[in-house]
Amino acid sequence: MPLSIAILLVIAGFALLALGGEILVRGAIAISRRLNVSPAVIGLTIVAMATSLPELAVSLLASLRGSADVAVGNVVGSNIFNMGAILGLTAVIFPPLRFREKLIRFDIAVMVAAAVGAWVVCRNLIVGRLEGVVFLALMAAFLGYRANHARRTRVVRGEGDESEIADELKTRRSPFNGIAAPVGFIVVGAALLTFGADVLVRGAVRIAEIAGLSERVIAVTLISAGTGLPELATAIMAGVRKHAAVAVGNVIGSNIFNVFGILGTVAVVRPVNVSSLLAGRDMWWMLGFSLIAVIPALHRGRRISRVEGVIALGCYVAYIATLL
Repeated sequence: MPLSIAILLVIAGFALLALGGEILVRGAIAISRRLNVSPAVIGLTIVAMATSLPELAVSLLASLRGSADVAVGNVVGSNIFNMGAILGLTAVIFPPLRFREKLIRFDIAVMVAAAVGAWVVCRNLIVGRLEGVVFLALMAAFLGYRANHARRTRVVRGEGDESEIADELKTRRSPFNGIAAPVGFIVVGAALLTFGADVLVRGAVRIAEIAGLSERVIAVTLISAGTGLPELATAIMAGVRKHAAVAVGNVIGSNIFNVFGILGTVAVVRPVNVSSLLAGRDMWWMLGFSLIAVIPALHRGRRISRVEGVIALGCYVAYIATLL
């Protein structure tokens, strides 16, 4: 593939991701209005899983083709990209990035536990089918808890940082009369995100190959950033539409799904080997970036400020610098 074609694929991928992110957020917010469920819950479940489809497709395909570094590195790199680049950039553009401490704290704990679990499992340099089954069971338990919580949660006025969203949900008329149309938006948006990410990754990988980068570096940088761009596009669109809860929930939920859902699925389908550099270096970075969300969650009413966003972005740049 010529370099010019690869660059065109990257540009086309960005366009598809932007369109898919907008459509998916519209559908997600519409569902939260129809079901009277907090947008943060939607972000943690439906949006997070939909925007993680590119990661699942890439990691599963890479595992079946014997590219273990791509399969595992995509998961690790995507989690780092989510916390450093996406959460950091969203906080910089739309400061302060607010979220309900009570609603998100549990999910942050699960995200950190998932990162720790991935590090423990990968220490012996292989993720077997048993570990994959355990991860998938934990993913099912998390989704079950979230579904049960969604049935009991109703957006009401005056509940912390969600009050502004509650006002909009009550006063703004939805263009949809039922649930079918917004579900269709979710499906179409996820399809565009998946196709856009695939196009973008194809172009980015070709550019990386021309530059002579290793498979591991490609996986934790360009591929993970490419498959993570649906989360970035969704977060930016959610910020533009003033639904920060969807942006934060999407990032946290995506990190949980990446480890429990994607790594678990890949291991069940085919046990995957883990390189010593991924296990002994990149995994530590993933753990460190997971703790970024813990700091504001420890304080009631805390928000992720622009300064904190800049720090997160700086840490991500530092990580990339260590690779190159």
